[in-house]
Amino acid sequence: MFKVMKKMDSKQIARMRILFRTAYFVAKEGLSFSKFPQLCSLQACNGLDLGSTYINDKGAATFIKAIGQQMNTEIQSEVENSDYFSVMSDGSTDVAHLEQELIYIRYLDGNATVRNKFVSIVELDDATAVGIQKGIHSGLSEIGQETKQIRAAKMVSVCFDGASVMMGAKGGVATLEKKDVPRLVEIHCVAHRLELAVLDALKSNSYLKEVEDIIEEVYKLYHYSPKKRRELKELSTVMDEALSQYGSISTIRWLASRSRAAETLLKNFPATITHMEQMAEIGKATEKPKCKGLLKKMKTVKFVKYLHFVLDFTKQLSILSQQFQKEDSLIIDVMEELETATLHLTEFKLASGPKVREFENTYNEEHKTYRGITLSDTQQPHRNEPLTEAVPPSSEFCKIIDDTLEYIGKRFENFSRTTPLSNFKAFDLRQWPSSSEKQQFLTYGRTDIMELVHFYGLSTGETDEADNVYRQWLKLKTRISHLRGGNMRRIYEDVAKCSDLGVISQLVKILLVIPSNTALCERGFSACNRLKTKLRNPLMNESLNALLRIVLNGPAMVDFEPEPSLEHWLNSGKGMRHLEHRSHGTIEEGSSSESDRD
Repeated sequence: MFKVMKKMDSKQIARMRILFRTAYFVAKEGLSFSKFPQLCSLQACNGLDLGSTYINDKGAATFIKAIGQQMNTEIQSEVENSDYFSVMSDGSTDVAHLEQELIYIRYLDGNATVRNKFVSIVELDDATAVGIQKGIHSGLSEIGQETKQIRAAKMVSVCFDGASVMMGAKGGVATLEKKDVPRLVEIHCVAHRLELAVLDALKSNSYLKEVEDIIEEVYKLYHYSPKKRRELKELSTVMDEALSQYGSISTIRWLASRSRAAETLLKNFPATITHMEQMAEIGKATEKPKCKGLLKKMKTVKFVKYLHFVLDFTKQLSILSQQFQKEDSLIIDVMEELETATLHLTEFKLASGPKVREFENTYNEEHKTYRGITLSDTQQPHRNEPLTEAVPPSSEFCKIIDDTLEYIGKRFENFSRTTPLSNFKAFDLRQWPSSSEKQQFLTYGRTDIMELVHFYGLSTGETDEADNVYRQWLKLKTRISHLRGGNMRRIYEDVAKCSDLGVISQLVKILLVIPSNTALCERGFSACNRLKTKLRNPLMNESLNALLRIVLNGPAMVDFEPEPSLEHWLNSGKGMRHLEHRSHGTIEEGSSSESDRD
């Protein structure tokens, strides 16, 4: 290994290792390339010998690109040796107003371990389905997987956010891709599906929309006024109330942000109401009508009780959303997690959730006060139950829960009814009959397995093929049925290594590489926004890709081994790399001008 490095003396190798590690640190921390020579100067002051070449921002850009290229070379090698892969992709507009498509790939490495790796961010010619498909193919070309033959043989799934340009039945990217890959399975990101299902349900309740609008108005009232925030903080100190910072309801991660926003308003409720009452009395003339209007809406039993319900309601859905965003989850986990959340929500129809019960125990009906704030009692029914008993929830809350469960069912229908996604449920150990129930255990999953075999073209055409598949399927069930309480991804990663399970092993490999969400793509764009800022918007995609590969795919700084990237860089030059200072005042490989644009 490292043939070129063997020709270098140990002093040169030691210098280049330090420079590559320093460049890696610059990229991993999202620093400007101009910090590289400064860090090198610091190390020189501490007594390290770094030589005099490449000690500039262009040298940093060169090293970072070499590291990124080496990382993609390693991914390409692993993907080429993997039987199957899937693509996750999402689009956005960056700070330079360029349409970008970010591409991840999911595959099994040499140890049959699931890997989700960033491949490329591609600037699109246009944001049409054809333009996006072209961009995805361009990204796959970075790891040699773009040809029609390779995709038809190895690509089993694509996972998108559900936009019509991506998932449209007539001309979406998934539909276009299926022309080349007929057995391709298109997945609408489950986290995104959940958000849409809940939003659909809440449209049927106008008051919940009003609660959301009130939360947003309170946020804006304090977010855009440092003076009001300071007054609120001072007042909360006097009232001996802990204060949380108000946040907005995001349209991207709606469930989590709504829960946080409602929780903040509830926590700050006494101090906020008191402060708004002061502003309504002695504030500016422009503020008084707004504060009076908000107070009229907020100082009601209905509003405060709904606020508590929102916390109960969104907590369960937020937990489900977080489960749906896990990068290592399997598609067979989706229905299990969904069923668990459904049961929790159904419980709220039978008895109030913990936050609603907290309100019912805190609200003083005699004095019509909640935490010292007098509320309008027009919506509060009389109740005779002891405070320790759960009070049946209102019919409005039950209607919201029913609507939510109905829309979730519609959004996730294909997971339970559509081939091949519904057939993969046969691999869910949690649903298997006990081995003591011999007849049910023997026959369980047979039909689903044969449908999967035919769907993926794994059929051999032999006369006894069905019997062979059934024997392999029974062998798998017998081998792992006692592990049903374990981590299914890890269990099936071990199964994927088994050479005696034939087509069943192939189906397991397909199961492992089908993604359920595009959360990684969103995290990738978050990293992109940290790297490509307003001050750094000339950053070209070649450099941006190298930075993202290091940030998203690279190991921790202490685990980075520079030798493979150094060897790649030494081999990639047009001629001999000049590692020594050749003449006074000359620095090899470029000037000290800003190279973030390279």
